[in-house]
Amino acid sequence: MRWEPEDGAEKYKVTWTYEGATTKSEITYSTSYTPDLRIPVGKEVTWSVQAINVNGDISAFPIGGQRTFTTIANPTTPGATPVLDPPETGAMRFPALSWSPVEGADYYKLRVGHAGTGIFTALAQEHAYPAGTDITESFIRAGDWDYMVTAYTAGNSAISTSGVGTFSVEPLSGVSGERLALSGLELGTADECTESLPQLCRSLTQTPVLDWDPVEGASHYLVYVARDESLTNMIYEDYLTKNTRWTPTDQLPDSQAGQAYYWVVRACKSKNACAPDPTQATHAFDKVSNPVELTSPTEGETVSDAVTFEWRDYLRTNVEGDDELIHTTVEAASYRIEVANNSQFSSPYTFTVVDQTTFTAANRLYPEGPLYWRVAAIDGTGHQLPWSNVVAVNKTSSPVVLQNPTDDGVTTGSLALRWQSQPFVGSYQVEVYKNNDENFSTANRVLSATSKMPALSVVEPLPASPTPYVWRVRKVDGYGNVGAWSSRDGDVWSFRVRSKAPRLVSPADAVYIAPNAALFTWKPVPGASLYRYERRLAGSSSSSETINTPALAWAPSVYLSDGGREWRVSAIDTDGNVIGSSPWRTFKVDGTAPTVVKKFPASGGKPTTNVVATLSEAVRGVDSGTMKLFLKGRQHPVSAQVSWDGGSKKATLNPNNPLQAGKTYKVTLSNAIADPAGNNLAATSWEFRVRR
Repeated sequence: MRWEPEDGAEKYKVTWTYEGATTKSEITYSTSYTPDLRIPVGKEVTWSVQAINVNGDISAFPIGGQRTFTTIANPTTPGATPVLDPPETGAMRFPALSWSPVEGADYYKLRVGHAGTGIFTALAQEHAYPAGTDITESFIRAGDWDYMVTAYTAGNSAISTSGVGTFSVEPLSGVSGERLALSGLELGTADECTESLPQLCRSLTQTPVLDWDPVEGASHYLVYVARDESLTNMIYEDYLTKNTRWTPTDQLPDSQAGQAYYWVVRACKSKNACAPDPTQATHAFDKVSNPVELTSPTEGETVSDAVTFEWRDYLRTNVEGDDELIHTTVEAASYRIEVANNSQFSSPYTFTVVDQTTFTAANRLYPEGPLYWRVAAIDGTGHQLPWSNVVAVNKTSSPVVLQNPTDDGVTTGSLALRWQSQPFVGSYQVEVYKNNDENFSTANRVLSATSKMPALSVVEPLPASPTPYVWRVRKVDGYGNVGAWSSRDGDVWSFRVRSKAPRLVSPADAVYIAPNAALFTWKPVPGASLYRYERRLAGSSSSSETINTPALAWAPSVYLSDGGREWRVSAIDTDGNVIGSSPWRTFKVDGTAPTVVKKFPASGGKPTTNVVATLSEAVRGVDSGTMKLFLKGRQHPVSAQVSWDGGSKKATLNPNNPLQAGKTYKVTLSNAIADPAGNNLAATSWEFRVRR
């Protein structure tokens, strides 16, 4: 039974039967087969052959379909010794051998050995007919082989042996038609590459598809891919494929400068019968993938605070990218992003792998200044592809906006600084400089503080000064990166400090106080360690009393004479500097009670006389209840009108009816009359007689 070799078949399954017999199957590496038992003459034999590939897969349908034949008697007359028939030529497997039948032979056995060695190996199979093949793969390797046939009786006794015959097994032809392309669709088009060494297939943007023509008699192929032409630095060594088209199982890393990938294909009849081992590659290519396309931020762009980097999906770049890119279908399993303050990326701030097309650092904020960034795709096998172009941006976060004190504003020494809050802040640095120093020299710095809030209360008050102070604030993020100093269109904010004076409490302005009960009080001033109390005569330029006290009150220990006075208090800091002084406040001292200095009428008067008492000073409380006129001996006062003239200091009593002539009247002024200081008039009275 013979059949044509099937492409890709390593071996074959032969199945046969005839009426009255069970179905038999045999696996053979040859393309012919002779049953190992005799079939009765006249029987119709049904047989078929299925191909089996190197993976053990059996073809679904028989090669050439199912066939039949009918056995007949052997017309050849048996002889004493087997006579070998000429073997078939051009066979790539063990050929179909035949010989003349031997009288009395029950079966035959073949012995095979390398031609010319005289060493033979007996095959295991017993042949019922004077014909047969080897079903193993032992002798399908290319070469010349000697063989002999021995006839045996049914009792296993050798009858005779043939002479030595020779047959040849042809080698597989070399692989040819090698070509490659970025995809199978491009094979057979103008985009495929058929260059062979010393020429290279250049600038492939993804791992290519390798392809070659089928080799007659080959069951499979071994593919070799190496980094060098002599195949010493292997990447894929004898990778088995039953197809004539193969793509490396992993994406290959991009070629480095001056380095390519070298490849060669070796055909095999079976796993143990292949063309000679290759010692040199026949073809080569280099691989340079498309770079990632960066989208944001762009070259020269200014960024602030938490920077977000974005780039295009790598597959979209490869499929839909710019015209100068070679379109491929390579996808990125992940991306590596690198961010640094220099274009060489030494000591980068970020060097990490992400699985999306955007990145915002979760564990840091970048410092102010130039930033350089780039991204590389990482393919499904973990190989990093080329870096993108390097993009330079400038990290400049928004400066702090100052609020209080306003620019060129005025404040007291106790400062409450405020500014607008900013995002991503760990703290704020605050500085104040004297002498309107817009150059911020250390010698003029009077405050350097840190605040976690957008405000700062200055504990030590600033001295009052006609020259402005300048101030500035900058943020410090949670990772210690400092931002830009505050400014308004490049200008520096300034403010002036005026005196912070104590607020006087008592005595109130222009009041009378007792000469021996004076108590002066005032409110505290932040930053004051002492207070200076000063008192002087009204209108004087020199103080009559000056004392320093840490208290908020002072009581003079001397008796104050009558007259007008002024007083003030100054706040003094720990260095003895005056923080601020209150304005002068007036008060009056009056310890003398008012008296009646003149009485009218003193002794006698007319019936129409008005009674007048002239006092030593202005008083209060003069009325009909405190100044009265009595007819002597009477208990009820005369009905009269009482008035006071502060200018003349006269109290006048005008009776409503004429006084009775010849009668004596008594005038009384009570001690309810008092001067503005509260000194009471001593109760006073006198009598006069009305003349007739």
